Amino acid sequence: MFSPQQWQEIRRLVKQANHVSVATVKPDGSPHVSPIGSFSLHPAEPRGYWLEKYPSNLPRHLEADQRVQIMAVQGGVGFWLKSLWRGDFVGPPAVRLVGTAGALRPVTDQEQERFQKRVKLVRSLKGAKYLWTGMAVARDITIEEIVPVRLGSMWPQK
Repeated sequence: MFSPQQWQEIRRLVKQANHVSVATVKPDGSPHVSPIGSFSLHPAEPRGYWLEKYPSNLPRHLEADQRVQIMAVQGGVGFWLKSLWRGDFVGPPAVRLVGTAGALRPVTDQEQERFQKRVKLVRSLKGAKYLWTGMAVARDITIEEIVPVRLGSMWPQK
């Protein structure tokens, strides 16, 4: 499916992403996109999960159709400045993960700790307390395909 090296590169990109969103299919067949700030990937297997607290449409859509696409956009000013300076990207500026979402399940203590560590710098702020406490359920995703996002002529020609 994916080599260990490919998977580690995808994990690095997702971990450093400054924006991650999930697309689902609405009952009428049209797409629905939601931001997700709690997405994580498994260290070695092509699967991941997100903590799910607020969405109202997402669970309904997934009841009817479990297909999802996750898009993670490369984070870091350094990546973008270096790429613009060179005139090409050293790696994909974003990636789409195509997969299937599972049912809601309880969050594990380890997942809760991992997420709280991720938001450590801002978790003492008032807004963070409103947003990120009480994260009790998660949703797993099985990754079936990885699609690098290519942006025009800056993509390296190999």
